[in-house]
Amino acid sequence: MIKRLIPLLTILLCFSAISAQISSRTAFRVRYGASLPATCNATTGMVFFLNAGAIGLYSCTATNTWAAAGAISISGTPVNNQIAIWTDASTLEGDADLTFSGTTLFLGNSEEEDIQINLVGDAATYAIGIEDATDSFQVVLGSVLGTTEVVRADANFIIFNNDQQDLDFRVHSDIGQSAIAVDANRHRIGLGSAAPLGATVSINTGAENRSLVSGVGLFNITADTIVDTSATDPIALVAGMFLVILTFTDATKIYTAGANLYIEGAAAVTGGASMTNAYAQWNDAGLSRFDDGVQTGEPDVGGLLSVLFATATVTTSSGSSQTASNLIPAGVFVIGVSTTVETLVTGPAGYDVGDGTTVDLWGNSILVADGTTSDITDFTADGFGQYTAANDVVITTDGVDFTAGVIRITVQYLGITAGVD
Repeated sequence: MIKRLIPLLTILLCFSAISAQISSRTAFRVRYGASLPATCNATTGMVFFLNAGAIGLYSCTATNTWAAAGAISISGTPVNNQIAIWTDASTLEGDADLTFSGTTLFLGNSEEEDIQINLVGDAATYAIGIEDATDSFQVVLGSVLGTTEVVRADANFIIFNNDQQDLDFRVHSDIGQSAIAVDANRHRIGLGSAAPLGATVSINTGAENRSLVSGVGLFNITADTIVDTSATDPIALVAGMFLVILTFTDATKIYTAGANLYIEGAAAVTGGASMTNAYAQWNDAGLSRFDDGVQTGEPDVGGLLSVLFATATVTTSSGSSQTASNLIPAGVFVIGVSTTVETLVTGPAGYDVGDGTTVDLWGNSILVADGTTSDITDFTADGFGQYTAANDVVITTDGVDFTAGVIRITVQYLGITAGVD
């Protein structure tokens, strides 16, 4: 019984209507029983008299008799750990949805729709609670769950700014306020500092002390084994980092240059340190593939040297020769020409590859089977050379006319572009 009544007395003492009647110099007592003592005296003070169904408040008069000072009804039958609340001006009732075990406060039950606590400040109101419709825990700006959500958490996600408001997100470190900074208004992320205007993701290492380790970059992707669980087979391309084509648009603007990946320059040192070899990019092992070619140089200083290629297919359905017109551009230095039979060639037993002057310059009697290729080992003469004007590549039979087939021709060449004044 006493354990059941302690929460009630705690709440009673919090209400000014009762506490105003208790002088700082007057004692009060709690008594449980069938009746009050017959008399009282000045030291008795005020008594809370607890009996079945009610709490009576009595004070001792000047004549040492009791005078009723009010009563509070106890509604229902409270059970252990329930906390009582006022249901009207003079009634307390235990609430099964509000309990305290001594270490844990419980609010609500599995049948409630929404459960929330509002925190009201002088400048803003926040609410925390569980929204039944989404089965999610929420922290919201305001007093209504499901609106202006600062944080939402459910069985699958923890979401910041679920309502896509202008609410920035930051993670502070011991050296700064922007270890991670998300700018909601500008849709950008900064690591180390707020992202500058124009950047979607920005990394700023900052001027700080770091213990550098060989083979570990300031932006580091650790080599590991990826266990492939997909059902797709084969997969056309897998990569540690994949950059898609960025498309920039404006009605009238001119962009002097553009790149999906731009490296400003080689690594540098300062403060008296030295670096034996400084590179802007270093591929330590493996081939580097550039599908459309490579350019080196600077167009507005010394010009460009380009390593490029041109490719085309010819259909060998008839005649003694087929031509890829002007496949060699004007003003280039040809490194070589290669071919691949993409569809079985019928008619002759082989074919030659030439430039219209030398019929077999880049290949003689190449076999016609599907998948057959020709390369530098098939050249019959010096296949390298300068072409000041555009030039054809000609496929010629080494016997009877063609009747079917497809051959791909690829020209590898160097181009030189003068610098711009």
